[in-house]
Amino acid sequence: MKFRQVYIILLLLALAAVLLLEYSRPRPVDWRPSFHKNDKIPFGTYVLYRELPRYFPGAQIRDIFFTPYEELDSIPEKTAYLIINDEVKMGKKSLEKILQFVSRGNPVFIATHAFPKKLLDTLGVETAIHFEALTDSTTLRAWLPRQRLTDTFRFRKGNGMFYFSGYPENTCVLGKEKPVKGDTVYTDFIRVPFGRGYFYLHTQPFWFTNYHMLKAPHEHYIAGVMARLNRPSVWWDNYFVRAKRIIRHPLRYVFSQPALKWSWKLLFWSLVVFMLFGIKRTRRPIPVIHSPENKSVEFARTIAGFYKRFGNPHDIFRIKVRNLYEYIREKYGLNPQAADPEFRRRLQARSGAGEKTVNRLFDHIARFEIRKADIQDVKKLEQYILAFKQQKRN
Repeated sequence: MKFRQVYIILLLLALAAVLLLEYSRPRPVDWRPSFHKNDKIPFGTYVLYRELPRYFPGAQIRDIFFTPYEELDSIPEKTAYLIINDEVKMGKKSLEKILQFVSRGNPVFIATHAFPKKLLDTLGVETAIHFEALTDSTTLRAWLPRQRLTDTFRFRKGNGMFYFSGYPENTCVLGKEKPVKGDTVYTDFIRVPFGRGYFYLHTQPFWFTNYHMLKAPHEHYIAGVMARLNRPSVWWDNYFVRAKRIIRHPLRYVFSQPALKWSWKLLFWSLVVFMLFGIKRTRRPIPVIHSPENKSVEFARTIAGFYKRFGNPHDIFRIKVRNLYEYIREKYGLNPQAADPEFRRRLQARSGAGEKTVNRLFDHIARFEIRKADIQDVKKLEQYILAFKQQKRN
């Protein structure tokens, strides 16, 4: 077996072993912050998005995939606009559109760690960071409709260290939190009026992800938050999430799957090793190219033997006569006529052949113009033609 075949077989076996190991081991939990409505990982919003019809009975649920500057003009009145992401970066034009949208009497809910600075300045809101230990858990005392003031919810994953440190006097505080290992209470959920509408700002976006939605006490807290936004139409933002989610790489799906990622790396380095081995020159035998051989004589003999054994003697006789006439036309410029005395005289003069030789040849040819020749007649014709050509040369 050649070395290349052995190498390919070993490569395929190694690739199969890697794939088997990757697929057999348990898949690790993906803790990346996604906030996308179709992600079922802990920090996706798959559950919340599908619970919106229950939180807003009879409301029309729509998606926004472009900037607020492009979309908000098409949104009808009495619509709640929801934005949930760990960071919200908003351009000047989009911010102006959101402010106009709220001033007409519509609510906008934003849950994020990093609010647009221009928005906070416009609303007169300030945020800060508290450095108390938040590694164990955070207990939130929430003041929400249809819940008792003593209700608390324990959040242990995805807790942020941001809170509202300042806001206008007409701001309504809707939620607070307090670390387990500490006594200070921080504001994390407020309602700020603007024009005829309200901004609902929350500093803990991770509390709205799948991880907390699937915990019964936390689901009640989120339901209470959503109750503040009761409108006949709800628009869910996908633009700020999509800007982070989409990777413009042709192999983005391969790199997103650990098994495919390792298989790709193995294939790449195997090709590198194969190319390094292939750099070495391999000697190959140089084929010997023979010059074409002249097979005309063998071909003529084969055809002649075929005619002699299976052919009609009269046909052979006619072919030989035709070839003789062609020879006389090219050599002496005469038009052969076997029975014409003038032709015979001119042929004798130009060829130098004797009168007896010429007459014997063409008398033999003229004799078989009206009857068929046999094999003996063909042999005599060959002898007469040969005698004519030899006498001409002499």
